[in-house]
Amino acid sequence: MENKYQKEQFYLPFSITPRFSRRLGRAAETMSFADAVTETLADSGIKVEVEGDLPLDSGGLLIAGDHSQRIEPLLAQSLVGAVGRESTHVIARPDSAAGRLIQSSGSTGQELIIPVLQANNSNQYRPSPLSEPRAFYRKHHFPNAFNQPVEILHQLNNDALDTAAQKVASGEAVTIFPSGGPGTAEWRGGFGQIASRLSPEARAATEVSLFRPAPFSVKRVAGALALRELGIRPRTQTLVLQNANIGKVADILEDTDPDTYARDFTRLVRELYLKQYGSQ
Repeated sequence: MENKYQKEQFYLPFSITPRFSRRLGRAAETMSFADAVTETLADSGIKVEVEGDLPLDSGGLLIAGDHSQRIEPLLAQSLVGAVGRESTHVIARPDSAAGRLIQSSGSTGQELIIPVLQANNSNQYRPSPLSEPRAFYRKHHFPNAFNQPVEILHQLNNDALDTAAQKVASGEAVTIFPSGGPGTAEWRGGFGQIASRLSPEARAATEVSLFRPAPFSVKRVAGALALRELGIRPRTQTLVLQNANIGKVADILEDTDPDTYARDFTRLVRELYLKQYGSQ
């Protein structure tokens, strides 16, 4: 029997939709999704500025981002909105806070999240409620996503990379967080896999950007969102998004052995990231 999945299995809505998501969804009805994120953050006193290079305003764009502060999927929307792009697709875990906030805003937000899950989240993984309470909660609260055969998760992740490559090749933006945490940590292979799935023409047309928010207080951001939920307008704070454009995919790495291209591309771009943002 062939294993199949529906994308809806990996949409994990909140029991009660946060007001932030509802406000974001309403804003997205009258403007681009990227601008809606910027405006909704601003409504909570969170101003977003871009430092360094602006991303290209059109054409395929592959963004490698730092994911230290957990709300980067939202901030990536503001990054591309700064040059008038409608949005960026984001490769994210479906249970991530920012991913769920985006998806819960409505159909556009759901389309922008490309879900991935590590294979160790399959039904073969049985976390302990004592030593791994968060993993245990996810497993039992979201069984449709976290209780699947490993083959389903492999298929999900492979399809996600195909989707990302197709979006980039068609001139859209895709953001991926290669380490799943600090950009200076080890990168997984998905970033290079996207590049390897592009045609030579798409590699020559697709720009690569390196994105990292300057350090900020997650507690202060969360506090501002919480206050706005209560109808209180917080004091303004500014988040600075650092960005560097490093060239086209084909300029970074020309055609090499197909068996090693993805690994080599990931390694080269990570080295450029470390050169840009440091090793710490």
